[in-house]
Amino acid sequence: MTVLYRAMWTDDRVDASDELLAAFQAWFTKKTRGLRLEDSATVSAALQKPELHVEGTLRRARYDSSIAVKAALVEINPAGERWQTTLNCWTADSEAGRTTWAWVDVEAEGPSGMAHVTIAAPTVVNEMLGDGFNTRCGPVPLLALPRYFVGSQGGEALAEILSDQERSIPALVMSLYPPVASRFTPASRFQFEDVALFTARRLAGAVPVFVVDEAASDALSSALGRDHGVWGASCRVYQPLLDPARGTPWLHPLVKPDRYLTDRARASKIVMAAVGASITTRRPPASYVGAKSLLDADRSEGESSEWVRILEEENTALLGRMNEVQASLRAAEDGHLGATADFEAEVERTTSLTERLDAAVRTVSLLRSRLTELAEDDSASLTAPLSSLPDKAGSSQEAVDLARAHLWATLVVHPDACRDLDHLDTAVEGPSWGQKAWDGFRALAAYGEHLASAETSMDFWNWCLRSQHPRVWPATDKHLAMVESQSVRQNKRMASQRMLPVHRDVSPSGVVSMEAHLKISTGGGMLAPRIYFKASQELGKVFVGYFGPHKHMSNTKT
Repeated sequence: MTVLYRAMWTDDRVDASDELLAAFQAWFTKKTRGLRLEDSATVSAALQKPELHVEGTLRRARYDSSIAVKAALVEINPAGERWQTTLNCWTADSEAGRTTWAWVDVEAEGPSGMAHVTIAAPTVVNEMLGDGFNTRCGPVPLLALPRYFVGSQGGEALAEILSDQERSIPALVMSLYPPVASRFTPASRFQFEDVALFTARRLAGAVPVFVVDEAASDALSSALGRDHGVWGASCRVYQPLLDPARGTPWLHPLVKPDRYLTDRARASKIVMAAVGASITTRRPPASYVGAKSLLDADRSEGESSEWVRILEEENTALLGRMNEVQASLRAAEDGHLGATADFEAEVERTTSLTERLDAAVRTVSLLRSRLTELAEDDSASLTAPLSSLPDKAGSSQEAVDLARAHLWATLVVHPDACRDLDHLDTAVEGPSWGQKAWDGFRALAAYGEHLASAETSMDFWNWCLRSQHPRVWPATDKHLAMVESQSVRQNKRMASQRMLPVHRDVSPSGVVSMEAHLKISTGGGMLAPRIYFKASQELGKVFVGYFGPHKHMSNTKT
């Protein structure tokens, strides 16, 4: 099974183990519509509306003053997806005295994988943190709510928490700056504070959410350095081992307000996309070894057949986890190779554009000299019209919005063309994908201008290769495909995916087969964006029928 969520914290209540277990049991009973979770027992039931098979187990062991508890809820739906929520809690001695550790995991597996899942903390974690006392993970306080830091002293205090080398979990810091935030939060639906609260509850136990006002933001940026600061309603994910002296701000991604404030759930998705792997692979503290031994000793008193069954289950789980790790490693390697290829292609493209720019500057300089010689007025000068098109797009959704607002004369993005843009925008690569999509849309619009004005036109590939237009798209197999492979064409399911919506001026049926597409990224796996299009010389326009993740346009390699 794949670990989707993991939280660990300490709770200084005297009877924390009992209270944590009681909270889990109450949550279990509510989730299973009345089942009770008892010591050393396994319970199960088949539920209706929605249809679910549920199972629960509880083991508790004591030795002197040491306590160890393990409880689990398993949910299996008709689609074959299996979800398991597990609580481990145990007492441990530390320099500060005796405390209780809590560890909650959410794991899942399914026939088609779990890539579509929205990751969030179980509600029971919010309840445990809300009822706990001095709940924290090392030097970092963990709450069920966002913690606000106000004024310069608040900013300095937060800087100490973030730069503490004992901090082992990521943290999210959100900048409260109403003049900017109000532009993106529709007041009738939610405000900045609602986004902060929603995000804190989604990330509870795994990633603490801190909010700074303007004065605290200035103090925080001053203490950590401007490159590591947060300001102007943006938010920042601070990874552990923050060292301002090293100057590595890219390790702690900054998210602009237009990327996360337009949707209440987007901030938590961005954070989990950035730090999910580090959260789910966290190791328990050394004191867990004693708790596990205590539970194992208690379990060994049972029947030997039960012992063998449990060992077999654990061995199967370990093998599954090993396979998942190997698959993740392969995906990471593919992503790295793709990113390297993208970088090399961008360097090549930049070099080419620089050479063309130099040639254009020399040509303009020569023309200016010749026109000045011919002009009667020595003060005569020439000015080149500036393009009114924006240069940048910070997200895929913004790229679409800009295309519809500025490129409509020669580029038509169908209303049903866009799919899962929020998944693209919450990915770590979201801003760069948005910018490249905007570059692609501008290239397609420029090609539309060519179609509308040229008596004999070239296809898009050759236009990009030969026209020397400043907005051409790279005409390489890594970035552009004009046709699909025979294996895709001959596969009914794959071919049907490419029957895409189009304006009825192009096809009376409103759909047409589109094979030509821009490859926005060669890295990113099944999430790598694609833009499918159809050019019409008769109408002098390019029509986009699909923009979204590669996973919806499968081929024989996926």
